[in-house]
Amino acid sequence: MMFPATMKHLAAVVLEKDADAVADVLLSLGVLHFVDLKSFATEEEGRIEPVHVESRQSRLNETRRRIEALLQLGGYSTDQAPAPDTRRLSSEDIEQIDKQLDRLSAGLQAIRNQQKELQSEILRLQDIERHLSAYGELSSGIQTSSRHTFLQLRTGSLPLQRVEGLSQALDSLPSVMVPAGESEDRRRVILLTLRRNADEVEQMLSRFDWQDSSSPQYPEDLDVKALADVQGRLRHLQNEQEGKNRELKAAVGAKKATLLQQWQAVRLGELFLRVQSNFAHTSRTVLFTGWVPSSRSRETEREIKRVTDGVCYLEWRKAKDATESAVKPVKIPVELKNPRFLKPFEMLVTNFSIPEYGTIDPTPLVAVAYLVMFGLMFADVGHGAVLVLLGLFGTISYRNRGNLFQLSNLVIWCGATSIVSGALFGSYFGMQWLPPLWFNYHGIVSGHPEAGVISSIYDILTLTIYIGITVIAVGMLLNWVNLIGARKWFRLIFDRAGIIGSFLYFSGVWTATYYVQHDYRSLPSAGYLFWLLGVPSLLFLVKAPLEEFLSHRWSGEPGPHPGGARLSPGKVFSYVMDWMLELLEIYTGYLANTLSFMRVAGLGIAHVTLLIAFFQIARMAGGGGYNVISIVILVLGNLLVIALEGLSAGIQSLRLNYYEFFSKYFAGSGIRYNPVSLQSRS
Repeated sequence: MMFPATMKHLAAVVLEKDADAVADVLLSLGVLHFVDLKSFATEEEGRIEPVHVESRQSRLNETRRRIEALLQLGGYSTDQAPAPDTRRLSSEDIEQIDKQLDRLSAGLQAIRNQQKELQSEILRLQDIERHLSAYGELSSGIQTSSRHTFLQLRTGSLPLQRVEGLSQALDSLPSVMVPAGESEDRRRVILLTLRRNADEVEQMLSRFDWQDSSSPQYPEDLDVKALADVQGRLRHLQNEQEGKNRELKAAVGAKKATLLQQWQAVRLGELFLRVQSNFAHTSRTVLFTGWVPSSRSRETEREIKRVTDGVCYLEWRKAKDATESAVKPVKIPVELKNPRFLKPFEMLVTNFSIPEYGTIDPTPLVAVAYLVMFGLMFADVGHGAVLVLLGLFGTISYRNRGNLFQLSNLVIWCGATSIVSGALFGSYFGMQWLPPLWFNYHGIVSGHPEAGVISSIYDILTLTIYIGITVIAVGMLLNWVNLIGARKWFRLIFDRAGIIGSFLYFSGVWTATYYVQHDYRSLPSAGYLFWLLGVPSLLFLVKAPLEEFLSHRWSGEPGPHPGGARLSPGKVFSYVMDWMLELLEIYTGYLANTLSFMRVAGLGIAHVTLLIAFFQIARMAGGGGYNVISIVILVLGNLLVIALEGLSAGIQSLRLNYYEFFSKYFAGSGIRYNPVSLQSRS
């Protein structure tokens, strides 16, 4: 769990006739992380040709996207696809699927065109509704009032047989027609349109024998009638739109099972071609290479030999041997092996970077450090329970959403930690319903401490510094383990988090502790300071010349060593300046790293202080007691604290892990293990 899975390199040669069967078995196993064969090819490279599958891949990709778009129209996702059928698609199958998709798309397009027309009408009516709602009464001189310049109001008449035609013509514009009576053969109409459409309206009216009234009269409730007419038409159109949506979803739903089966078949074909795209061939053989977890190597070899009847050549090499023999730089993929309950914290690690192969996976340690720091900053049983509920809601809502699902699980972990730490400090929505199991955080911050090991803010700050020293110490230890595993002995000794650097840090910690315990008045004796701080500091002076000496010696080039070039005054000056700058960075860096953990106490104190402030405001609003207003203030105050302090605590816990913990040991230059399998989504 603390180290990534051990990888083995596979180089394979199979007969051309077995290529499809081998691709099938590799896809079913889903364990081979392919590598470009040219990274390992040497004299045979000129005779090796890639397998060209780009055109077939492109077509399958296009078909898959069409299916996904259709499913999305119906509100469905490919997560509901059935188990994959390992039968591969032929070109005839693809043709048939495309024809079926064409027929379904044509039927859906007709519905979508109707939706577009309805939406256009809705937008036009909403436009005039907005103006009507903004301008108030229409009957109070709309034509002369400057604030109604967007609307145009006309009264006139037209032949009865032309009314329906004008109404249909005006459907293309934002407009309202209000009947105002009729004579023997003509109907009087009040017409409301937008001024920007005045020219189009004038042309329409002239076609339908419109005559303006010489003395227009407007009913007092004209604005009410006009708005009611618009809103009624809007409701009718919106109901029609919803009906079309249901019709569209029903049409897709009727084909859902078929579409999901087709998607799975096309996706399988894509993955098969993706496997083959990593193949190369000679005149009669197919070659491929990649990485397999050591635990799956025997199974992989057995299955390949089974489908080829043993007529194949498989070469397995350890990771180090394979990378050393590669003609181009090759990185070993990293497979992290954490149990499911640690996946949220693995997400935090991989979001920073993928650990380099062979180095420690810090996920379990990050989980402990992150939760301890979060709990100290956000200690409240009630607030933690709210986070747990939010996290549970997220896991249900984002069950198939990858990082969002893991983020929801992380919120649950943080909430559970807050419940535990809240019980330790006796905080329940900012109130002390039960006595604290450890110390009274609220009492200390409010100036009413209780007797105990931690009885002041100074003690809380000291506690967080101790936590920081522990985290930094663990980071240094992990750095030693990584460097020993990589056999980087020089760095193990001279790295800032190596042996000398660690000794210097803990000497500084001991010196600072001694200074504090003696009331900030005396330091250890000069002899102690010389051996604890002076000697390791001086050892860093030989780091640069020794490193250069060794690098030239190993490379066989002349250098600053016997038999090579002599040291010049300029180079000596450069060494001294580099040494002084490095010491400055070490001393200031480690001091800043350690004191940075005081922000844990700072945010914890801020969390408590905000709750105390809201309780004081609530009592003031209640006249010294509590009433409805006080309760509302407390509820809103707690919600604000949960939102602000919860986010701050999460970010600061992450920051302290990334910048104070990871910086001591983390080598984030790895690549993720990404085999081609039936579960591949990309």
